[in-house]
Amino acid sequence: MLFSYKKYANGICVERKNDKALSYMTPKSYELLKEVAQKVWLMPITTRSLAQYQRITLFDTQAPPIALCANGAICLKNGAIDESWQQETEALIAPSGDELEKALYLLTHDQAITLQPSFIDSAFVYAKSQNIALSLKRLQEQLDLTKVSLQTNGEKLYILPKNLTKGNALKRLCAQYQPQKIIAAGDSEFDLSMLLLADTAIIAPNER
Repeated sequence: MLFSYKKYANGICVERKNDKALSYMTPKSYELLKEVAQKVWLMPITTRSLAQYQRITLFDTQAPPIALCANGAICLKNGAIDESWQQETEALIAPSGDELEKALYLLTHDQAITLQPSFIDSAFVYAKSQNIALSLKRLQEQLDLTKVSLQTNGEKLYILPKNLTKGNALKRLCAQYQPQKIIAAGDSEFDLSMLLLADTAIIAPNER
């Protein structure tokens, strides 16, 4: 739905950082999303960090009242962090803590890494590699994959707690709000667990 300025810079800019345009939407997608938001309760569930999500300005109207960032680790309610959600997240990811620290150490000493590995919102580890297959293989050989999962997207590498999935985030939302019907849309492997739980799942191709 959102495209980097490197791939598409002819649409509607929806994300800026320090006055630099970062992300765009096609005019058609922008108008359709505005229409959808008027008809259903729209809840973004994104792997973006809190800071990345807060940079997005989709509409002139109020932002969605509920939004989940960092793959479901953080819940925003009317723009404020939900502390009770945060405490539950900390308990969910605690069993993966040692493996996340180990992953951070391994990536720091991986010569293929091009972007300094970091903890994103104290939830998961993120880095970029110029040889993603090799970096992934090293992690697979040395990490306990019953406690963490590995995801890639191009040169991007994610090490996430096993319980930190969009599917689990959706389950937590459902426990609170008891929706009558769930319509979910996604375009990557991150979205599969969420799509499988939905009454209607929309798999969107990751292209204009």
